[in-house]
Amino acid sequence: MTRVLERYRELVAAGELRPDAEQEAAAMRLNILASHLEAVPKKGSILWRALGRAPEAPRGVYMWGGVGRGKSMLMDLLFECVDIRRKRRVHFHEFMLEVHARLNEERKKEVADPVVAVADALAE
Repeated sequence: MTRVLERYRELVAAGELRPDAEQEAAAMRLNILASHLEAVPKKGSILWRALGRAPEAPRGVYMWGGVGRGKSMLMDLLFECVDIRRKRRVHFHEFMLEVHARLNEERKKEVADPVVAVADALAE
């Protein structure tokens, strides 16, 4: 599958994006993340059973910057390029609204720890 950095460079070469050293550096980091995500064995695989536990999750990438710097565009490229079947692309603000709405629902049920219930639901 096409990698994030390769796709970013294609867009720059096509004139769809202006070259930006910081975006390119972020695309390189997202390339590494994509490789690590794809290397995690599928749930229920022989490797999971051999380990007797879930494999360690890869560390993510924290991106920050002002409005219009390309954070969402780079995340869209990662989503497009990473070869994982079950995935969901949600903008940060939309995600946080969803988390808070779910937390409020769980609190109404008087669950012992609503954060755990919401995290489990989001992981499905």
